[in-house]
This record gives sequence, C-alpha cells and structure tokens, in this order.
Amino acid sequence: MPMAPMSVDVPVVLVLGATGLDRILSVPHYPRPDAKIRTTSCAEVCGGNAANVATALALLSTSTFAASDDGRPALRVVLLSKVGDDEIAVRLKADLESRGVDCSTPLFVTAPDSTTSVTTVIASESEHTRTCFHSPGSCGELTAQEVRDAIGEVGDDLFRNVVLFHSDTRHKEAALVLTEESRRRGVPISVDVEKDRGALMEELVLRASVIFGNEAMLEQYAANRLHPEACAPKPEFFGSANIRMELKEGDLESLRTISSFLRHGGDDIRRQKSVVVTRGSQGAYHLQQQKRPSLSIACNDYDVCRVGTLHDATVIDTTGAGDASIAGYIMSLVAQKLPFDHDRSFDRDE
Repeated sequence: MPMAPMSVDVPVVLVLGATGLDRILSVPHYPRPDAKIRTTSCAEVCGGNAANVATALALLSTSTFAASDDGRPALRVVLLSKVGDDEIAVRLKADLESRGVDCSTPLFVTAPDSTTSVTTVIASESEHTRTCFHSPGSCGELTAQEVRDAIGEVGDDLFRNVVLFHSDTRHKEAALVLTEESRRRGVPISVDVEKDRGALMEELVLRASVIFGNEAMLEQYAANRLHPEACAPKPEFFGSANIRMELKEGDLESLRTISSFLRHGGDDIRRQKSVVVTRGSQGAYHLQQQKRPSLSIACNDYDVCRVGTLHDATVIDTTGAGDASIAGYIMSLVAQKLPFDHDRSFDRDE
C-alpha cells in the first residue's frame, strides 16, 4: 500500500522501537514489605522508549524555537513499532497522533489477535526514582521480513527527507535491516544502549554515529563487550576550565572505559562518533572523537564536554527523563542542521 504523500517537505526522523501503555503510580515513598500505602496520583499514558522519544521530538518540533514563522513543525517524526489488536493500542495510537507523531507507515503494525505491552511504574516522590514492572504483550516485535517487505514496497517514500534513524535497540532484527538501509542511503544512525540485548545489538552499536545511555549501563556494556583495556586514549576536556580538578579517578576510569565505544565501527558516513552519557543528578558527558586523520581510528584521542544540571529545578518525576534527553539532543542536531560534523549540513542538495 503506498504511503500518503506529505504536503510539506520537512526533515524526517525515523524512530524504531517499543510502544506500550505506562501505568504510572506516584507514592510518597517506596513501601516496606507487606505494607499498604496510598498513591498520590495515578495516570495511564503512552510509553515505551521509542514512543517517548518520538513524542518528545514531535512536541519539540512545534516549540517556539524550532517551528517556522507560520507555525509549521521543524520536522516530521515517524514511529515504527508493533502493538496489539486491543483497545489499549487504539488509545495509544490516537494519543501519539494527537501529539504530532506519524503512525501512518506500513511499519506501525497492529498484530492480529494480540495484546499490547503494559508497564506499571512506581515513582517515589521522596527518592526521585522509579521502579518498573513490565508485562509483555503478545504482539511481538517487528520482524526483518516485515521491514524488507515495506522497504520493497514504499522504501523511497519511507526514507524521503529522512535525516536520522534512531533505534531504542528493541525489535533488533528489524533494526538491523533498517540500519543497513539507512547506511545505503547515507542516513546517520543513533542508538539507545538502555541494556545489553545480545549479539545483534552489537551490530547496531557498531554502526551508530551517536550512542546514548546512562553511565552505569554504558560502562558495563563496554567492559563486557568492547574490550576497553585494548587501548586507553587520552581525553581532552572542554566546557569547563575546572573539569580536570573536579573529576575523581573513578570518573576518569569510567570515561576511559566508555570511550571504547568511539573506537568501534562507525556508520561509514562519518567516522567521527559521539557518545552521550547521562549521569542523573550529576548531569551528563558528551564524548566525541577528535578529527585527526593522521591518527589510527583504534586509538584516537577524544574530547569530553560536561553538561551540568539546573540548580534551581524542582524534580517532579524522573519517568521518561532519559528518553526526553535523547529527543533534545536529536532536536538540536536537526535545528542546527549540523549533524555530527560541522562541515556538513542536513541539506540533501549539497
């Protein structure tokens, strides 16, 4: 089935991954075993890493700083996912579309006679943390064959004006096919290393230009799979004159381990890779390969920029914070038209 033509040519971001219902229960504090406490609020909202990123991107694209003077969104966000054949999925799709997320492609699939995933999120107001209980649906994941069929039928329409393909590393087989198609078409790739999802995920990480993840997960994944001891490049810091003095030895060791992501693969579009490391209340690091063609890619030095936090911010709920930060980073790339490399813009006519 052909895709409906878009009336306005704007940059497009493809987002692949999980969509499900989040049932969020806020509590003053986590209960003791066998205790009973009251929730302070209860909400059912659209969730899943990919759906969260897509929603945040769509909302950012209509914000004052991003939208055009006549109010047109700065980009179109296309979500690729699979949901169940149930009332929950109908609600989720309607919610996504109401926020500007495009769910019209053949790769937003409703699996017949199946259910949609539900995650119960317990958010503690005193600890500013949350605990998730995931109930997988029976809808399954997008398959490699479903993606190949869609590319064969509507590939050019699907990738028209696409400036980035982002995967939350679920739907791994489908993600790998879309990654290869993105590389073939010269589209950069970003991935979210939320957890270690096995060998196929290694292929996604290998080909990505931008890697997102929290510090603990990235350090664990790098230590287990990327053999960081093989080379320990020297970091060069910018963004804060005092960053060297503020870093502890443990921080430096963590950075050296995580920097191994920079020395593995690339999307063959730009050899310069970036890693965005979230650190909760301590802000984030941005690691990027230095552009020094004379040095071996295996032991290239890298730049580190530290991003702080808002000192006057009041934390209400951290649910989806990581997904929101991913969306903000992607939005900044599109808004500046300077993805990954300041020498090249998103302009396809160059």
